[in-house]
Amino acid sequence: MVEETVKRTAAVVTAVLVAGLAPAVPAAARTGLSWTPCAEPSLAQLGLECATLAVPVDHTRPRGRKITLALSRKKAVRSQGVLVVNPGGPGITGRSVAGTVAGVMPADLAASYDIVGIDPRGVGASDPSLSCDEGYFTPPWPDPVPANPGQELRLAARPLGYALKCAARYGWLLPHMSSEDSARDLDDVRQALGQRTIDFLGYGYGTYVGAVYGTLFPGKLRRAVFDSVARPDADWYRHYVEQEDPGFDARAKDFFAWIAGQDAGYHLGTTAEAVSAAYYGARSAVRDKPAAGVVGPFEFEATFHNVAWESRLWPFLAGTLAAYRRNGDEQALLTAYQALAAHHGDNDYAAFTAVQCADTNWPRDWSRWHADASRLHATAPFATWNNTWYLAPCAFWPPFPRHAVTITGTGLPPALIVHATDDIALAYRDARRLHATVPGSRLVTEQGGLDPAVSFLRADPCVDAEVTAYLAAGTLPAADVSCAADQGRKANGRFSLGVGEPSSFRWLRR
Repeated sequence: MVEETVKRTAAVVTAVLVAGLAPAVPAAARTGLSWTPCAEPSLAQLGLECATLAVPVDHTRPRGRKITLALSRKKAVRSQGVLVVNPGGPGITGRSVAGTVAGVMPADLAASYDIVGIDPRGVGASDPSLSCDEGYFTPPWPDPVPANPGQELRLAARPLGYALKCAARYGWLLPHMSSEDSARDLDDVRQALGQRTIDFLGYGYGTYVGAVYGTLFPGKLRRAVFDSVARPDADWYRHYVEQEDPGFDARAKDFFAWIAGQDAGYHLGTTAEAVSAAYYGARSAVRDKPAAGVVGPFEFEATFHNVAWESRLWPFLAGTLAAYRRNGDEQALLTAYQALAAHHGDNDYAAFTAVQCADTNWPRDWSRWHADASRLHATAPFATWNNTWYLAPCAFWPPFPRHAVTITGTGLPPALIVHATDDIALAYRDARRLHATVPGSRLVTEQGGLDPAVSFLRADPCVDAEVTAYLAAGTLPAADVSCAADQGRKANGRFSLGVGEPSSFRWLRR
C-alpha cells in the first residue's frame, strides 16, 4: 500500500526533521527604523521609502535570536496615522503592494496616511528569505493524477523530500512561522513606528492575520478593513478540501460556459461540455508531449487555475487554450505558464508552505490525503490532485505544537468586511461568520462578484465609496450594504504581458 510506504518513510525522517529544531543562538538587539528611498527600481517607481526592523524569532524569548523584516512606506502629505496593507498569501511580499494600493485609492485618502507594507518573516527582502529547494518546481512535473500506487508513491516522495530540506535549512525557524508570529511582528512594527494604534487593510489571508492581531493586541487596531475573508478558524486542510477543490471545479465550468458563449471568437465549442472536452483534450496532449518541453499536465493545470482567482484573465486564458487546441501553438501555452504559474525561485512557495504548515495540525496519515483526493477527484478533477501535491509537505512537516488563535471578536474594532458573493476561492460564508463575530461590524457585499480583493482593485464605485468613508473618517454605513458587481468586467478584461502585468495578478492568488 502506498499509504503504508509513505508512513514508514516519514517515520524514518522524523528524527532528522526534529533535529532541525535546535535552540538558536541569540543575535543583536533590535534597532529603530531608518527610512531611506528604496533601492529597488520597482519600489522607487512607486515613490516608496524602505526600512528594516529586527524582531525576535520567538516572541516568548524577546532577547533571543533575531530575524529582519523589510518594510516600505508611502509617506503621507498630512498624516492621520499609519495604514498597514497586507496582500494575503501567505508568502507574498507586501512592500510593493502598499505602493500599488496607494496608487489606486483616492488621492486624498492616500495623502492622509503613511501607508506601510511589510515583507513578512521569511518573505522577499526579509532575512532570512526562505528557500528550501530552488529546483523543486523545475518543469515538467509528472502528471499530478496518479494512475497507480507506484506513481502515487513517487509523487509523494517529492513533498516528503521538500519537507526534509526545509527542516534541514530552517528547523530553528519553522515552529515560528505561524500567523500568530506574523501578528506579533506587526505589533513590533507598530511600536517601532511610534504609533499608539494602526489602521489595517487586509486582503484574503491577510484578513486572518489582521483578525489575529486585533485579538492578541486589543485596542491596537483603530480601523480594520477585511476584504475577501479567509477561513477564521485557520483549518487550512478543511478549507482546501471543502472549498477550493470543489470550488475551482465549479469555476472551471463557469469558464467553459463563458467560452462557449463566445464561440465566434474562440471556436472551442458552443456548449460548456464541448469546451470542457477541448480543455481536457489539451491536458492529455501536454501529458503525452509537454508544450515546448516545459508545460506538462501539472504546469498546464497550474496556469488555468488562475481562472478561479481573476476573471479578467478569462479572455487571455481562453485565447491561450484556443491557440494551443486549434493551432498547436505551444508558445502560447509557454507564455501563459511563464506569466501566471512559473515559480521564479522558491521563496513564495517555501514561505507559503511554512505558514500553512505551522498554523494548525494537518493530517499526518497519508491514507487520509489519498482518500480525500481520490473522492474529490471523481467529481472535481480540475484542481484536486494538483492542489494535493502543492500542500502535501504539511503531511511531513516537523511535529512541533500548533495552536491557531481563536477569533472571538474581542479586541477588534467595528470593522468593515468586504466580500464578493461568488468568490469560490474564499467563501462568502466565512465573511458572514466574521461579521457575526465582530461586534459593530458592517458587511459590504459585492453581489455577483467572482473575484477576491475588491477594495480599490476592482473599480467598483459602490464598494470603494464605503471603504473610503470608513478609512477617511471611521464612518461605517448605518446597515450592511449590497453592491452590484460589474458583470462586464471579465468580458472587457485585457491582459497584456507588459512590464509588471503578471505580478499584478499573481499576488491575488492566495
